[in-house]
Amino acid sequence: MKWFTKLVQKAYTSSDMFIDMRQEKADRKYKFEKAEAAALKVMEEQQKKRSAATSGQIGKRGFVEHDFNVEDFGKFLNDLIEG
Repeated sequence: MKWFTKLVQKAYTSSDMFIDMRQEKADRKYKFEKAEAAALKVMEEQQKKRSAATSGQIGKRGFVEHDFNVEDFGKFLNDLIEG
């Protein structure tokens, strides 16, 4: 009978070990997916900040609208050449 109890204990120990291994594998997968989602979120926020910063700089340095007239520019160039 002693051998039977040892066999049963070994079987339960082995099954518990396999269950623990499978649970750890599932936990690692869940943590990896969670970290990946968090990293994606951070990268999207950084991209938004970069695009917002870029558009803000372009707005400050952006083109100033002037009424550009080719004839006036030609006169200006002639004045420079003559003067």
